[in-house]
Amino acid sequence: MFIKQNDSIHEKNTHKFQIDYFLERLKIHIAEYVEVSLQKHVSSIQEKQNTDKLCLKLEELSKRIEEQESGYNDVVLRMIETNVYMMLATIQTTDYNLFNQLTIYFKKLITYTLQEDCLYTVNQVGEIFGCHLHGFTKYPLLVAFQLPYINRLIANIIRICKKYPIILQIWILPDGDSDFAKLFQSLPNNTRLPMYQIIKNFLVVDSPLDQTVNVVELISLTKVSNCLDNWFLQNKDLVNLLSNKCSNSIFQMENIDSRFHNVTEFAKYFKMFCLIVENCTPQIAQTYYNFFETQVLNVVLHNEIRHQHQLAFSVLQTIAEITTIKTMERVFDNECFTSWIKIVFEEVENLPNLFISLSNLFSKHEEILVKLMATKIKPSDEPYSIEDLRLKAMKVCKRDTTEISSFMATTLKHQFKDL
Repeated sequence: MFIKQNDSIHEKNTHKFQIDYFLERLKIHIAEYVEVSLQKHVSSIQEKQNTDKLCLKLEELSKRIEEQESGYNDVVLRMIETNVYMMLATIQTTDYNLFNQLTIYFKKLITYTLQEDCLYTVNQVGEIFGCHLHGFTKYPLLVAFQLPYINRLIANIIRICKKYPIILQIWILPDGDSDFAKLFQSLPNNTRLPMYQIIKNFLVVDSPLDQTVNVVELISLTKVSNCLDNWFLQNKDLVNLLSNKCSNSIFQMENIDSRFHNVTEFAKYFKMFCLIVENCTPQIAQTYYNFFETQVLNVVLHNEIRHQHQLAFSVLQTIAEITTIKTMERVFDNECFTSWIKIVFEEVENLPNLFISLSNLFSKHEEILVKLMATKIKPSDEPYSIEDLRLKAMKVCKRDTTEISSFMATTLKHQFKDL
């Protein structure tokens, strides 16, 4: 028994020694690569040779690791502890082969961090991912084949931050004298969240890689990180960007192109507003909805614009399609919006669209709307309320003049049996 234990310990020590040897050799090759890549007068041939050499060494190590019985986890941990991952994180390349080799290692790190207990190394992991992400924040320097990886990287690191919220603090409030801390301390506060910088870049250039999920998942982290909550309260980049996207789609409809595409664009960014309001802390929800209400919704409903009805119907359709309790309450409390509904009730040509939208809304959110009507106390000076909307709809439906009226009457009678 004692001999077997000694053999086992010896095997582990041998395995650790082999790993450390391979990693030390790799660190030398990385340092050589960086040294050559920083030289000003390097021919394209030398640059290619330098890149190919590092690719080969990364591939060799990966194969050796696969041959180890203990698998990748021990190696990943040693790569964290011996600073190899941090060295890899500093490499910025648009070479296809080298980039692919680097992604193999970082995918392993992501899997390890999500599956294992990394509390002991969380500071190092946070700095590694922060540095890796920072290299992708300059969008013009990226190439097309990198974008899908970066998009998945964002989603995975958000999951990691949900598991270890302290990582967000490591980025936003860098402390210490490590190279990473010095780098992030030198950055303006509003650029210390590399995940957000990348998402913002995708939004600015209208990337085909939809960022709705990434935006919502990132801002939902405010519920587990006071540091991130304060950061979003201080930095209004995102709310300004989304508001501008909505405003631009309206401008295009009015002045350039009235195709349906622009209504779709408006709906996409309004949906982002809704999901942000539903998934963040109360302070941020208040900030974002107020901004949308004053800068977008009220502007649409106050002004005589050709596509006012299209945009307002788009708002109704969006809050019907997704669970947006907070937004729904605020929209139906908006004087401009409820006044618009009152006007549309008097316009025969728009009644079918209104009834379709309201029927869809009522059928999907019956409990919410019933609760709103049951609990809302209407001030005497309020021009219109959801209770008025119910009564007005019933009054119109009782005329029984169109098929849509009949359909709406059936829906409302089913939901409000007291009438």
